Amino acid sequence: MLVLAIERWKDGAAGAVYARLAETGRGLPPSVSVHGSWLDEKLRTCWQVMEGATPQDLEAWKAYWDDLMEIDLVPVLTGQQAQAQIPMTRDRDGGS
Repeated sequence: MLVLAIERWKDGAAGAVYARLAETGRGLPPSVSVHGSWLDEKLRTCWQVMEGATPQDLEAWKAYWDDLMEIDLVPVLTGQQAQAQIPMTRDRDGGS
C-alpha cells in the first residue's frame, strides 16, 4: 500500500521530533518503508511517500508519533499504476 503521509507537527515539536529520530529512529514496523521526505521551511509540515504491507502497519507507525504530530495517510498510485487503470481511447474526432 503506497501512501502520502502528511505530518502536521504540533507547535514547537521540531526539536522533539528530531531528538526522537536520533534516539530511536522513525519507529517504522519492518514492513514499512519511506521513499522520500520533504518539509516546509518552517518545520511544521512534512510530506512523505511511504509503503506498507498493510494499513495496520502504517497505523502503528502513526501511533508512534501521535504525541508530536497529526498524520493523514492518503493512498496514492504511481503514474504507471494509474495508467494501467485508465482505458486507452482514441480522440473524439477519430484521430490517432
